[in-house]
Amino acid sequence: MAMNHGCYQSIINLGYIWEYGRTGERDYQEAYQCYALAAALADSGEAAYKLGDMYSRGKFVERDMAKAYQLWSRSLDLAEDIVEIAQPAIRIAQLLLPRTASLRVPSAIPCAPSSSSSRRRLAFASTSTMARPTTASASRRPSRARRGPGEGQGDH
Repeated sequence: MAMNHGCYQSIINLGYIWEYGRTGERDYQEAYQCYALAAALADSGEAAYKLGDMYSRGKFVERDMAKAYQLWSRSLDLAEDIVEIAQPAIRIAQLLLPRTASLRVPSAIPCAPSSSSSRRRLAFASTSTMARPTTASASRRPSRARRGPGEGQGDH
């Protein structure tokens, strides 16, 4: 019903259902049509991101990495929070970095949060840890750079 009233998020959600076969059979054509419709109805970073994925994987459409890059860039331009920025940024980085580059993601960092609440926690955690200390709190902590060799390290 929401889709019939132009709610683009419901259209994207329907695309996910078709793409991943949540109700049984996968249908990439239906998924593509849902993502394309959502992207046409509104400036949706998520719809552009999912269309980019379909082009990069050659699902229903011919594989076209230039088109995928273009769509992921559009998604990045429309991003409003850290999670929306991270998804297309990772895809673009994977495309641009040489295959020989060895990048490891620590196992303690969740790469794909499973729910919107965990995405919010991840976004909050990543923004709160980036905050710089105030001048008062910075002056209370001794700087490691000012310590001499062996100072403050205990008797190990």
